[in-house]
Amino acid sequence: MTVSGTVTRVGPRAAGESPRPQGPVRVAVVGLGRAGLAHATLLSAVPDCEIVALVDRRGEARARLRGLGYRAHAFGRVKKMLAVAKPQAVFVCGPQHERAAVAREALEAGAAVLVEHPFGVTLEQAEAVAAAGAERILASACALAFEPVFRRAHDLLEANLLGAVRQARSSMFVSRVFDARHPVFLEAGPVAGGVLAQVASELLFLLLWYLGLPVEVRATSVGPDLARCVARIESRRQSSATSDDAPEPAVADTDEPVDDPEDPAVGGKALPLSA
Repeated sequence: MTVSGTVTRVGPRAAGESPRPQGPVRVAVVGLGRAGLAHATLLSAVPDCEIVALVDRRGEARARLRGLGYRAHAFGRVKKMLAVAKPQAVFVCGPQHERAAVAREALEAGAAVLVEHPFGVTLEQAEAVAAAGAERILASACALAFEPVFRRAHDLLEANLLGAVRQARSSMFVSRVFDARHPVFLEAGPVAGGVLAQVASELLFLLLWYLGLPVEVRATSVGPDLARCVARIESRRQSSATSDDAPEPAVADTDEPVDDPEDPAVGGKALPLSA
């Protein structure tokens, strides 16, 4: 099957072409690490979007943003920032174990909130944030939804151009170089480490976006950097996902059910969903 009009990767749009909010928006960014810097950079290119506050308890992080040319007032505490700057929207990008409290504080102050995933380190924290945002604007974005190749795959599935999807297998491999002493990926406790929080969350988002909400999930975890799960979707389709340090192909369209995530039975005509 040949699909015309393949979407290719495009560069970032100029500031004048960026989406424009309905009116001027005052924005604060909490957490000035890699994610916070990325959000601040993109927000600076949005017309009618003014970054009025930057928050990080680390003085060196605040100084670094100042050195990069940001002139917004920098704060060390969220509570003071909300009282003084009064932002209309807050982007929460700080440490995982602080996100839930910051998000709830910003929501209670009346601001719209976007939280980097995960919302917190426990399900209870995430549910509390969701409850606090029930009557307000609350979001947690996944960057993959805006990548042309993943959007194209979603459009093909929605248009049923691939036929009925009866089974999907997927895997995700991510290689990073980081200090072996860094706690983000391996250390239990205040940080939600492991593949489900760090790597597989994006893969799981794609599966939910493509196939829908599961009615049953079975999962196993093998150490801090390997997880396997099988999910049954409402339409009786099954999805098998692996997040590991070794990639495997993703295939679909078979009448055989998946009973064991470690030994899936794949038959029929295999159709690659992604590479």
